[in-house]
Amino acid sequence: QAFVALHGLIPLRSCSRGMASKKQEGGVCIGCIRRCAGVTKKVWVACGRPSIHTFFLWSGLIFLVCGLATVVSRDGAQQFFCTIRPQSEYGGMGCGNTSDKLLGCPKPSCYRYALNITYMGEAKKASSALFEKFTQAAFDVNCNNVLSAAAVTSPVAAITQMKKVAGTALAVTQSCVDYHCGVLLNTLNSSDLVSSTGVCTDKYGMKLSTESKMCLCGGLLVADEVFILGELAVPTATGTSPAMKAIYSLCGQAMISRMRGMCSWAGVYPIWCRSTT
Repeated sequence: QAFVALHGLIPLRSCSRGMASKKQEGGVCIGCIRRCAGVTKKVWVACGRPSIHTFFLWSGLIFLVCGLATVVSRDGAQQFFCTIRPQSEYGGMGCGNTSDKLLGCPKPSCYRYALNITYMGEAKKASSALFEKFTQAAFDVNCNNVLSAAAVTSPVAAITQMKKVAGTALAVTQSCVDYHCGVLLNTLNSSDLVSSTGVCTDKYGMKLSTESKMCLCGGLLVADEVFILGELAVPTATGTSPAMKAIYSLCGQAMISRMRGMCSWAGVYPIWCRSTT
């Protein structure tokens, strides 16, 4: 014992007790693993056996996985598909071949961009100024019918057609009128669409590279088939063409004032202003 104490060796009896304790602990762990494996096997057999319970269990798990995959990939998928233009001239499948009816798809680029800019800037979020108007207009069948008409190729044409059907069974709701007056206002205000210099921007990043500096709605300002030369030249005038009368009737004096304010432009001179020749 003195030798053992001197050299710090463990007595044989203590060593035997330690080994027995370790064996006991190992047996407990092995038993725990076996029990867990047994439970797992039973659960796997039960879940794999065809029954109404296993059907709903696996269906629920599959739906859960699909739902999680959708949530995770939604932003990336949306970003990818939103870059694909449906028009056939841009390599798409064509406006008539889409699964949904896209009202703005066959329209000229000026009108399409005006609709997109209005939605992105003023109707995309619940807090946006025209969100409720847009939501209500989307469920207005008469409003959709007006926009889908082949003759409606611009924001001005849309307002003119809405005025034509006013007071009839085909009349659109006030929300439809308000929203599309907003589209017209953005057409006149957005530097992506019109400019006093004839050079536009691409703030919303919607244009093709070849269109980035083009004022795609500039032609609307000089459309002599739509407006009458100098019809807003007099400060109190509200217009004499059917288009200008419709704008004044549905969109109000503020829109007329905005259009008259463009008469100070030098590079592109709107046709409704005083003749300069």
